[in-house]
Amino acid sequence: LRQAEQLTDEDPNNAGAWRNRAEVLRRAHRLPESTSVLQKAITHCPEDMVLKKQLAERYLGARCYAQAIPHVEDALKLSPLSPDFLRLRAELKSRTHAVDAAQAAADAWDAQPNFWPRCMDIMLRAGALELVRDRLRQLATIPEHTLRASGALARLALWSGDAAQAIAAGEALIDADSGNPEGHFLRGAGRAHLGTPGALADLERCLQADRSWPSWVERSAVHGWLCELALQGNDLSSALRHADLAMSSAEHYSANALLCRYRTIQAQYVQKKMLKKKKTY
Repeated sequence: LRQAEQLTDEDPNNAGAWRNRAEVLRRAHRLPESTSVLQKAITHCPEDMVLKKQLAERYLGARCYAQAIPHVEDALKLSPLSPDFLRLRAELKSRTHAVDAAQAAADAWDAQPNFWPRCMDIMLRAGALELVRDRLRQLATIPEHTLRASGALARLALWSGDAAQAIAAGEALIDADSGNPEGHFLRGAGRAHLGTPGALADLERCLQADRSWPSWVERSAVHGWLCELALQGNDLSSALRHADLAMSSAEHYSANALLCRYRTIQAQYVQKKMLKKKKTY
């Protein structure tokens, strides 16, 4: 650390030295000091994109969204088409519920097409359902994206009760890659909706899937469907566990997770009431 400090003292305009100093502090689990170093570094190297990205991501991770936004906007003035900063802007707009969050996500989608699952979620949270549908239909015409885009469209169809489309899209994804979490989610949720066998195995397989690649599947949603299955089987302890996991694993406030918990608690109340009634006879 002393060596890193000496390098920045000797040459304050050396962006690499500042990055190294901040990294040494981060690895020592001294995050506040590391962030302070990045803040100081920006004053000496205002056009260094790596420093701006590191500081913005640090603020994003700490949920200091208002502090992150100016650095992202400054970076986009220097490089308007930067995929990294367009992605960060979309994330920040989503977290702050900005009115232009959907457009920010669409810009990030255009700049970094492989980031589309996350952009789609941001756009859906912003209420841009039809825009998402249009973009997914366009994406589905590109052979390398056809299966996953069709799966995402089936997810939207599932919201309106079309379980058959979800199951068909899920099976196509599983046929192409047996470990695809999106395929197991779609087929599992579709089966749960129809009350057909195999839903539990699919949803549990979805939770076990590799999370190293970008996907629109949220663990919170999977636990929500598992809660529904447990309620259908009158397994209230499992239902409550999955309801709690649906709430704790949700990236944002989840009304569905809250509803799962409410329905489970209501079922527990009814069950206790019936048991109490039996004991009186």
